[in-house]
Amino acid sequence: MSSRVAAQNDFGARATVKRDPHGEAVAASDFRLEVGELRRVPRDRAQNLLTLAPGILLTNHGGEGHTASMYLRGFDAGEGEDIELRVDGMPLNEVSNHHGHGYADLTFLMPELVSQVRVLEGPFDPEQGDFAVAGSAEFQLGLPEPGVVSSLRAGKFGRRRWFLGYRPSDERARTFAAVALERGDGFGPQRAFAQASAIAQYEAKLGAGTFLRTLALVSAQRWDSAGVVRADDVAGRRLPCAGTAEAQFFCTPDPNQGGNGSRAHISTILERMRGDSALRGQLFMSARQLRTREDYTGYSLDPRMDGGPQRGDLRDGRTDALTLGMRATGRRRVTLFARQHDLEVGVYARHDRVSVVMDRVRRELDVPYLNDFDRDIAQTNVAAHARVDARLHDRLRLMLGARADAFAFQVAERSLPEQDRIGPRLSRQTIDAYGFAFSPRGTLDLTVTPDLHALLSVGRGARSSDGAALSQSESAPFARVTAAETGLAFAPWWGDVRVDARTSVFFTRVSSDLVFNPEQGRNEPVGASQRAGALWSVRARSASWFDVLGSATYTRAHLPPEGAALYELFRGPRLPFIPTWLVRGDAVVHHDLPWLESLRGYASLGVTYVGKRPLPLAQWAAPYSLIDLALGARYRFVELSASVTNLFDVRYRESEFHHVSNFRDPDAPRSMLAARHFSAGAPRQWLLTLSLQFDPASWGQES
Repeated sequence: MSSRVAAQNDFGARATVKRDPHGEAVAASDFRLEVGELRRVPRDRAQNLLTLAPGILLTNHGGEGHTASMYLRGFDAGEGEDIELRVDGMPLNEVSNHHGHGYADLTFLMPELVSQVRVLEGPFDPEQGDFAVAGSAEFQLGLPEPGVVSSLRAGKFGRRRWFLGYRPSDERARTFAAVALERGDGFGPQRAFAQASAIAQYEAKLGAGTFLRTLALVSAQRWDSAGVVRADDVAGRRLPCAGTAEAQFFCTPDPNQGGNGSRAHISTILERMRGDSALRGQLFMSARQLRTREDYTGYSLDPRMDGGPQRGDLRDGRTDALTLGMRATGRRRVTLFARQHDLEVGVYARHDRVSVVMDRVRRELDVPYLNDFDRDIAQTNVAAHARVDARLHDRLRLMLGARADAFAFQVAERSLPEQDRIGPRLSRQTIDAYGFAFSPRGTLDLTVTPDLHALLSVGRGARSSDGAALSQSESAPFARVTAAETGLAFAPWWGDVRVDARTSVFFTRVSSDLVFNPEQGRNEPVGASQRAGALWSVRARSASWFDVLGSATYTRAHLPPEGAALYELFRGPRLPFIPTWLVRGDAVVHHDLPWLESLRGYASLGVTYVGKRPLPLAQWAAPYSLIDLALGARYRFVELSASVTNLFDVRYRESEFHHVSNFRDPDAPRSMLAARHFSAGAPRQWLLTLSLQFDPASWGQES
């Protein structure tokens, strides 16, 4: 298949090039998003670039230094439990993390370095692996301009950020080094944060069509968290802040919440492309540490039996993890029956060593009083996949593939009771388990016109078990997902304007889903679920004038009763926390300004609408809308910009919950009456950014 692409400059030049098989859409919801000018829409985190894809909502009730929770077209994916996340092939999801199986921290990524995000919604590509239940996302890194790039950002609430990047002028965008330092006081009590990240990548050309690329990164961060508040405490002005409605809205009932984390990753990729074949091999290693302190229920869950007051429900969790792994993929183009077809095979292996601890902390003196778990987990995942792209006709392409995953677990629990129903026992025990999953996938792609494709995709996927949930010699269970989607992809050129429009309808069923449980502070199993919906997305861009992207997603997610048929889409209670409608718009207008030569200006706008979200016990969270704005100009090597987020200073509840809690009286008996809780969304904030970009290699040269 050929594709028309525009050069990334002001001349709007076009060329026709051949795509490799990975350039062809696997499904209608296979979004390969070049960030381009849309990076000028206010987004303070690289993770927020995921919202360029339709149906993705990010919320953060853990603090500004904490990675965001993700929702993808009907899935409460937590911090990664149902979305496979990678950086240039390197996996980010963590196994058996205390904060959630599949936890993925994206805070180390710098938005300046993200050149492209591929979001595939649904398990339709045979290369997608563990955690790709709702879909997968992969970040491609690069520094767009050669030379030195330095920016200093300052804004409201003591926010400061310094970025420094360098790319040699004789190297491609994938060779760079960068560092970012950031801190802030936060927009209310218990919201301060600080973070430092360093990322370096080098790409070497070893010969014709052969490249070696090495990526290394190190990051560390700490943050305070306000957690959640009871809505009735805010209304009654009972929180320990000033008595104004404003102060109460942004207050916190437990000032001991927060966390810290650090990580180091290294990845090496060797690519070789010769004629009709391509090989790609990757080795990766990572070491990570995470600590979180969270309290969703106050004084409710203390199991003490002596009749004394509740000591508090603050949970102090810690994870230390080491990962080693590899992946390799080979592709070959063959001619059969006078048509060209593409074959692909791949292998993947990963080994994790994880140590997790969870303690409950007494509010008085902030000391631990009870251990919930203390365990070491070893997990090995070995997988293989195969794929064929067959051109059945000039207008018809069939992609067929499958993935096979094997998992081996060993869990050493160190905090068991020293007495059982038979008698004394040791407090430690080791179990092992094994599991296997086979996942076929396929897509039928009909070329209606050169610019219009109709696609039908089906696929099965799996989420591995949390090692903590296994028993001795168990055949490790998997959450099995069955997904189907059909839609249209329309990508014409109109003059110098490039358009990419998509629409699709989708259905997904999961054999064992996860929903956030405030008492555990993480997503927990709730049984089978299914969701159905539709999405619309359109992007139009001109190299010298504008870049506009809009999307809308409608989703219904339900817990079907036992025996419900697949076609009974909306039987059973709704899954909580899933927005029915999610609408997002991003627009950037940019052009040369007439007053000075080399002066270029831009204006950008971001609009988000989050519809009603169901909550437990037939409650609903209110919808909200946000508008972000930025203006900027660049003259030669200097750029100055100003941005405002939440332009109209909307008071909105970013996350809402409905559960039992008691944040006021440790002597009160446990209440069984659920109450509304929320985490406050950020108020209006402004930021000023001064950036310098220059190439030392050009100094002294004649203009």
